[in-house]
Amino acid sequence: MASFRASLILTHRRAGQVLAVPILAWFVSGIVMAYTGGMPRLTAGARLAHLEPLNLLAIRASLPAAASRVQRPPFDSPVINTVLGRPAYHFRTGKPAVVFADTGQLLEHIGPKVSVQIAAEFLGIAADRVRYLEELRTADQWTVGQAIDMPVHKLTADDGHGTELYVSESLGEVVLMTERRDRALAWIGAIPHWWYVAAFRRQAALWRFSILSASAGGALLAALGLVVGIAQAGSRYRGAMRWHYRAGIVFGVFAVSWLASGWLSLQPWNWAPVGDAADGIEAALGRTPIDVQGSLPAIAERAADFGRAADGPIKEIELTNRFGDPAYIVRTDTTRAVLSARTLRPLPPVTPEEVKARIEANAPTFAVATSTWLTGYDSYYRDRASPLPVVRIDLRDADATSLYVDSMTGAAVATFTRRQRVERWIYHGAHSLDVPFAYSHRGLWRAIVIALCTGGAVLSGTAAMMTVKRFGRRTFQR
Repeated sequence: MASFRASLILTHRRAGQVLAVPILAWFVSGIVMAYTGGMPRLTAGARLAHLEPLNLLAIRASLPAAASRVQRPPFDSPVINTVLGRPAYHFRTGKPAVVFADTGQLLEHIGPKVSVQIAAEFLGIAADRVRYLEELRTADQWTVGQAIDMPVHKLTADDGHGTELYVSESLGEVVLMTERRDRALAWIGAIPHWWYVAAFRRQAALWRFSILSASAGGALLAALGLVVGIAQAGSRYRGAMRWHYRAGIVFGVFAVSWLASGWLSLQPWNWAPVGDAADGIEAALGRTPIDVQGSLPAIAERAADFGRAADGPIKEIELTNRFGDPAYIVRTDTTRAVLSARTLRPLPPVTPEEVKARIEANAPTFAVATSTWLTGYDSYYRDRASPLPVVRIDLRDADATSLYVDSMTGAAVATFTRRQRVERWIYHGAHSLDVPFAYSHRGLWRAIVIALCTGGAVLSGTAAMMTVKRFGRRTFQR
């Protein structure tokens, strides 16, 4: 028994020598992330807020004429907004393309000079206050891990905030904006927490293997520490070991849970795959490629109809399909309206009965168990940037799939299978402590997260201190 206990202690000590520092970094950076979230991103709301209002009366080229310049049908939801002070169509299927709506001219190349103009327009400042930095063909520290197509142009602005912008060469618009404060917080928050150093993160397989190995090893180390602590319950400790033991008794279970849930969040063995229902439901709801050659009213001639539907200056108009019929999504800074593309009249919200009927008619292999109206976020559909109200559809399939359908556009905006619901509680619940009470009590949530991460930092920090002392002692003895 004594030899077994000695083996446990030795194993725990050696594992701690390897993992104590990265685990300490995870706990300390977790405190920062309780306030900052993750890496700097350009949210949909911020992008719209920086777009210039759309001048509908300046549109001369029709959508079919603009599409003929691209010659890459079918198209998935063409968008029209303002580029360089002019209305422009965006075709995003395949290789993106931009066609100016006032002349029908294709935006063929965005060089340094044009990217400076786009960045200055985005920030609402003079072009001489924007400085061109470089063209990026591979992801840098702030674009790595984000769905941004290369190449992009990187620029910086003299605006007092250290703002850096990234302009997409194919989209003709700003796709990322970071400020000095956000970058600094990321270096002590998201980057050490997710190991998001660009040179390392670009090696996707190595990065994933390293995170999985370290988190799995950390979870086993913390669990072994609990066993050792119980086995040595009657022992007396001094110095760092005393604090390590006390922190382990109070925070050890949390440390195991946190490290194990972090490991599971990276989907080892693809344990919570996306179900097969999503694609079939999209087709059943009429989400098919856009027929840009269809007979639609000219936008400029019906500018007044668009204006009446919008609550403020129009920033963007998207052509989409709602239940198979063409529709326009009209966006302002904070609102959106969905209009029939043929009559330009506002469309009423879709109902649970309509969604159920369409699925049963167009996808009879999917049996609908329930179809309900959801006016608030639930335990799974919880991203505050996601639209409300939605229709929740629960299917009787092998994956027990639940879908959330946007009541305005008729599009499925979220899907959860049985395993994904389990993953939600393991990662967002156990790892981020994102439980229902936290939705409306963020202050209390932060206090709990900071307290637990502080305890974890004491636990791993004392282990790191003892490792350094042992290493120094051995070095001195040699």
